[in-house]
Amino acid sequence: RVLCARIIEWKHYDNIIILAILVSTISLSIDSPLNDPNSDISLTTWFIDIAMTIVFTIEALTKIVVLGFVFNGKQSYLRDYWSIIDFLTVVTSLASFFGPRENTGLSFFKVFRVIRFLRPLRII
Repeated sequence: RVLCARIIEWKHYDNIIILAILVSTISLSIDSPLNDPNSDISLTTWFIDIAMTIVFTIEALTKIVVLGFVFNGKQSYLRDYWSIIDFLTVVTSLASFFGPRENTGLSFFKVFRVIRFLRPLRII
């Protein structure tokens, strides 16, 4: 827990997360359901999507370890509105990986990807 606290208190931590948000946002804006699923663009955005989901999952888990999930007082992870948006984004990102990989039609899990556009609000 102490190591996780040192990580989230590191002076460059927020800058790295903001950079990851920017990369994720650019990747999401490039990706389209109309792209050929085997094209270089689709494969690149898919790999970026996986990397960003891992980064944001680690961020959420680290903060949950340090702050507690809900019942650890007023500073608990899910007692902050930005953290709720982050957690919802991480959960929907993870859920989107359980759906089909193909870009044919609008799958139920592809709709979850729209929620990830909430993350750039954190920068603003």
